[in-house]
Amino acid sequence: MEFWVKIRQIREAKNKTQEELAEALGIAQSAYNLLERGKRKIAVNELLKIAEVLQTPIESFFKEESKAVVYNHQHDNENPINYQQIYNEKFDNERSLYEKLLAEKDKIIGDKNAEIAYLRELLAKKS
Repeated sequence: MEFWVKIRQIREAKNKTQEELAEALGIAQSAYNLLERGKRKIAVNELLKIAEVLQTPIESFFKEESKAVVYNHQHDNENPINYQQIYNEKFDNERSLYEKLLAEKDKIIGDKNAEIAYLRELLAKKS
């Protein structure tokens, strides 16, 4: 399950509307709707804000609920469908995305810190 689907499920379980989340993010409801459908990229700060508004840990957007190994009864029992392996691969993909989002956040923070340092230099020169 994609993380944006989990966001929608958690939002609905918490009886929050798309409008409420959009307002908290400072975006239009239509932009938020695109986010929940996976049609819009989500910034790390938006993901963190959604978790805050929904009062849920951010990792809950990336967790799967069930894991199982079952046999495909249309064939013989020698060819199980390994849902645990599928789950692990999907979780690894989502974890990779999460790590990329965190790296992007760290880069943005680094860029902003450099910008702040530069602006402080300019202010010091004017004084």
